[in-house]
Amino acid sequence: MLQSLDIRNYVLVEQCHLELFDGMTVLTGETGAGKSILVDALGLILGARAEQNCIRRGCEKAEIAATFLIQNNPPALDWLRLHDLETEDVCIIRRVISREGRTRTLVNGRPVSIQELKTLTCWLVDIQGQHAHQQLLHKDHQRLLLDAAAKQQAQILKIKQLYSQWQTLTTELKELDRSDSNQLDQIEVLKYQIQELRQSAVSTEDLNLLEQKHKRLTHQQEILTAGHEALEYLGGSEGNNAIDATHDAQQLVHSLLEYEPKLQECLNCLQSASIQLEEAQQELRALLPDIEEDHSELAQLESQLQAIYDLARKHRIAPHQLMSQLDSLEQALTRLQSLDEIRFTKQQALNETLNAYQKLAKKAYQARSKAAKKLAGQINQELADLGLQHAQFEIRVEFKEQGQPSATGLDDIQFLVSTNPGQPLQALSQIASGGELSRFSLAIQTVLATDNAVPTLIFDEVDTGIGGAVAEMVGQKMQRIGRDHQVVCVTHLAQVAAQAKQHLLVHKSVDQDTTTQLEYLTDTLRIEELARMLGGAKLTQHTRTHAEEMLTAAREEALNHDNQDTSRTG
Repeated sequence: MLQSLDIRNYVLVEQCHLELFDGMTVLTGETGAGKSILVDALGLILGARAEQNCIRRGCEKAEIAATFLIQNNPPALDWLRLHDLETEDVCIIRRVISREGRTRTLVNGRPVSIQELKTLTCWLVDIQGQHAHQQLLHKDHQRLLLDAAAKQQAQILKIKQLYSQWQTLTTELKELDRSDSNQLDQIEVLKYQIQELRQSAVSTEDLNLLEQKHKRLTHQQEILTAGHEALEYLGGSEGNNAIDATHDAQQLVHSLLEYEPKLQECLNCLQSASIQLEEAQQELRALLPDIEEDHSELAQLESQLQAIYDLARKHRIAPHQLMSQLDSLEQALTRLQSLDEIRFTKQQALNETLNAYQKLAKKAYQARSKAAKKLAGQINQELADLGLQHAQFEIRVEFKEQGQPSATGLDDIQFLVSTNPGQPLQALSQIASGGELSRFSLAIQTVLATDNAVPTLIFDEVDTGIGGAVAEMVGQKMQRIGRDHQVVCVTHLAQVAAQAKQHLLVHKSVDQDTTTQLEYLTDTLRIEELARMLGGAKLTQHTRTHAEEMLTAAREEALNHDNQDTSRTG
């Protein structure tokens, strides 16, 4: 359950620490006092979008922190363990909103994404807003309520996954059908391109060799001229070449060794140079006879390289990428030639997915139909308590076996109602007035809350449009829900507020600035607040007496109900 809520520099709240307890807690206060601010702050804890204008004027950041006790909440504990965020049996959620637009979201001191936060908090708190009855008019919301009663959330998730697979396969088959019309043309184009590439494309290594050979052939004359000239320098005219000169130098140095032994190293160098010069001469003599001007080979090589470069430009790639392009086109050709096989495989997968989807959708329909009868019966009982004893409520579930698949199944779900005897059942949106709609919403929430696995339920002015004995009955129902859940209720009705176990007053304080403050009310102050809610700004002894009687009656009713429960279990 929600143990505490701390708010700092949020809208009109400078600093607020709110401690909450089990059972039913009610928040009251004059219009504009800031009751909705507290609910909005809790909404941020649940993952609502943070706006910069929520930061209190003159402050750089706003901060909201909530502490939850989760020792009896296995889904929340499992989620925290899965994300390595467990801290014994407590979950602390903080959100910090800065002027710069940055928002930090922390769970037990570690950052989490908003989506992760929403996944966690769906196991912690459920907020029913003051416009929940308006949502009741939409079919999507009606389906969500029925699925909650039927406990079909896991089944619907599987249906959604199969629907997504069906959509993907359907799209892929349509793409294949579109490509089928020009499939033969594409195959012919690919065959031609592949043939071109097979004739001209070469590997990177072969291309480098061809380019090197081309460079050598285009410089044949230069190589021959320079080569022969080099031979002359090495061993040409007798006595006028490098080899003979080196030999002469060797002999002279050798004759000086007996006078200067240190010249041995010089002699070694000359001997080595002589050997290397002779080897160079042999290499040149071996190479030059092979180099002859061959214009036909050069022309052929230039033609081959030009074909490679032209093909690369045609495909808009570098010449060394031609072999990769050939592989890609061959794979594309193979795929096109095997389209029939691919189409058959995907069609088979589509049929299997659709069959699995229809089976799950049928099971969901059966579960929804069963839950619809039970839920409608329970809601009709609640409507009688809320002053609509002549109303007849029904949930119609129609299975469209040949219908278009959707993410939620093949059912058309509609809430129908007749508010007066003899009137036919019609869609809720067509027949219910504002006040009646609020009571339908409350009846549904009351029924669903009993089985709601979420420990904390927030009712934010959901009793709008009702009063008198019906309001008292609404309060009693919330008080009973509070026996199994933690209930926090924002209300303007004294009949509802009197049923609460704890009562908090929200009021504004105006000094140099306006702030919203909270006050836990004692019994005496509760009577004053209930009297204000009953009689307005001018309090009389009559309204105080009436308020005290309401508070006493509510406690006696709760005590009698507790005794009845004890006698049943005993």
